[in-house]
Amino acid sequence: MTTDSEDSDTADRDAAGGARTQVLQDVLMSVVAYLIIASEVGFWVVIAAGLGMRYLARRPRAGAVLLATVPIIDLVLLIAVGVDLHRGSPVGRTHQLAGLYLGVSLAFGPTLVRWADAHAAHLFADGPRPAKAPKTGPAALRHELGSFARWLVAAVLTLVAMGLLAVTVADGQQRAGLFEVLPLMGLVTVLWLVTGPIWVVGATITERALATSRTPK
Repeated sequence: MTTDSEDSDTADRDAAGGARTQVLQDVLMSVVAYLIIASEVGFWVVIAAGLGMRYLARRPRAGAVLLATVPIIDLVLLIAVGVDLHRGSPVGRTHQLAGLYLGVSLAFGPTLVRWADAHAAHLFADGPRPAKAPKTGPAALRHELGSFARWLVAAVLTLVAMGLLAVTVADGQQRAGLFEVLPLMGLVTVLWLVTGPIWVVGATITERALATSRTPK
């Protein structure tokens, strides 16, 4: 027979073990958050290094090689999330955001590299000044539709990343948690559509209506 004191000691040890497990899980989830931040910093560091090699060191081939390594950063983040899930960590918002960040990085990364390259060429190689994005008219609509299409690609890549994690390292409960990011993606899609293409169409119609009303008859 166990005494009340022994039962109390067992309960205390279980509580302490549970607390340590929770702390470990919180730390691991924080590590994933730090990895997302590190991935973003690393993305711009690699771009800066690649463009520096291209325009400052006058070694365009070496610069191109550096810029080509940008997707490796995303791969490292995906592997880190997979390792964390394989250890049994419950899926949190940081895991979902990591998948979303991965999709956005892959979809918008090339566009950001071209944007940075155009500005670096203007600053260091007497290139033309990069044109600002149009705000109204057909050109603006094409620009916004292109951005929205890239977001849709990012959403698909996010689902692919989540699916890859779901079938390789996640258990049943983790799988359900991974796809809880879908409502957030749906909200972003609606907001992007409204504040992007639809907004430009409305602004263009309003601009033309005002111009017509000011035209002398």
